[in-house]
Amino acid sequence: MQFLPRAGSSLVELVMALSLTAIIVIAVTGLVTRQQRLYRALDQSLQTLPQRHDASALLGADIRTMATAMTPSAIASDSAFDIAATIGASTTCAPSTTTHLFIPPKAADASNTLTAWLSIPDSSDQVLIYRPEPQHWESVAISTITSRAATVCTGLAGPFLDAAASEAPAYEITLTTPSSAPLRAGTPLRFVRYGRYSVYRASDGDWYIGYRHCTVTHSCDVVQPLVGPLGTGTTPAAVFRFFTPNGTAITPGTPLTNLARVDVVVRHRALLIPSLGTGTSATRIDSVITSIALRNHQ
Repeated sequence: MQFLPRAGSSLVELVMALSLTAIIVIAVTGLVTRQQRLYRALDQSLQTLPQRHDASALLGADIRTMATAMTPSAIASDSAFDIAATIGASTTCAPSTTTHLFIPPKAADASNTLTAWLSIPDSSDQVLIYRPEPQHWESVAISTITSRAATVCTGLAGPFLDAAASEAPAYEITLTTPSSAPLRAGTPLRFVRYGRYSVYRASDGDWYIGYRHCTVTHSCDVVQPLVGPLGTGTTPAAVFRFFTPNGTAITPGTPLTNLARVDVVVRHRALLIPSLGTGTSATRIDSVITSIALRNHQ
């Protein structure tokens, strides 16, 4: 019996086939790895996008109504600045002394609003009293604010204090120091609260925009995170820029006495954004800039 030779692969052919297979596997694995890195970087950028927009929206409400005349010692800084935000307004509802003010209840609806505030003022806030002669706002620190019966509002009669409002509590404000003169019923009042916005890096390595509640003497509480995380890295993820009414930038370290506009720049720096073709990495920087004009900058 004659046996025919069996066709097979030589050792060289096997080595070449394995080598080609390894090259293909390595190439495919590298492509999949770069895709995953790209998707992770883009996902991280998308996750911080709402935070960046929230920073502009939340800070804009306070900055737009800040009273620059109330913060003469505020210094321009790209990472922090003091703010005197208007938190409410009212009017005296009865003749008031130099140390005690009486204001009407908050209305149950918007049809008759004489008192409105974002939060009830406390001992760290100030009240601005309008003085017609000469026209100016007198600033006095608040000592306490106490609920009183609506009957203290003797200066408001008829439609100014309807049945629904008369059942809600009025308020008596005690001042830390006497005002310059007694007040008549109907004197406009504004309430101001001090705070400080700052950009800081937390222990987790992420950047945040925080808020500190401050007193009249500008001593502030521990910073509380307001917006974030905004990303990692050594470069701050947000900066503040300040401008005068004619658009001139205010140099950091100078007072904000002529402040008219604040720009809030929130940046996200995404590292290691790989190219699917070459595999090389690049840096992707995305930013949101919000320009906020002050209503009462003069």
